[in-house]
Amino acid sequence: MTVETEQRRRHSDNVLRRMPVAAWRTLPVLLACGAGITGVFVVSGVLIGWGNPLVPVLTCVVGAPLVLRGVERVHAELFEQERGTVRRSWGMRTLRVGSLLLPAGLTSALAMLAGHAALLPGGSLFAAVGVVGVLMAALLAVIAVVAVPLCVVRPEARIGSIVLVAFYASVRRPIAAVAVLASAIALSTAAASGLPALAALTPSLTIVLAIAAAWTTLGPAGVEVPALQKSARLSASPEPPES
Repeated sequence: MTVETEQRRRHSDNVLRRMPVAAWRTLPVLLACGAGITGVFVVSGVLIGWGNPLVPVLTCVVGAPLVLRGVERVHAELFEQERGTVRRSWGMRTLRVGSLLLPAGLTSALAMLAGHAALLPGGSLFAAVGVVGVLMAALLAVIAVVAVPLCVVRPEARIGSIVLVAFYASVRRPIAAVAVLASAIALSTAAASGLPALAALTPSLTIVLAIAAAWTTLGPAGVEVPALQKSARLSASPEPPES
């Protein structure tokens, strides 16, 4: 491990230490965003049916600006605003985030369609297609966990480059991003099983965990982590001098 890579790893660890404070300071915004995402999911499920493949697609499309708002607000508590970087409009930033979330939603929709088709006579082949679709949706969701925070702080980068970097970092260190996806599934299952209070909390917590997982994954992979806020630097543990 080079000195530069070790410095980036330590910087990522400092981001992780700062996350609880940043999450607490942004709690109202996170809860509002989480409630909005849950509301989109519930309303679309009630209106068009819970088994309708359009539900995950609509959730990703309509929930994209809420995810963007939550990520940007937490990042504002964590990182300094770099001057001279490309600033995109709100609509363009939302479109970029939506383009990272939508593939997982579309793949989930296709997996649901295959599941419905598998219930028909002679639909055993579609069962295998459904399993492949679920696995692909999970992979795309893991990539999105890392790609969305990177996209927010790198507005000048192309979406294709962000996806490739997120894929490389996720393959290199997959545990953090997979844990975020697993926790989101577990919380959603608990909310649907009789704990509705978790419904609004699940998206909010997922946003916080995704940011922590992203920078824990991207830093050791060689991606430069944005500079911490001055208060964040003071609260983070000091880095040892270079040898």
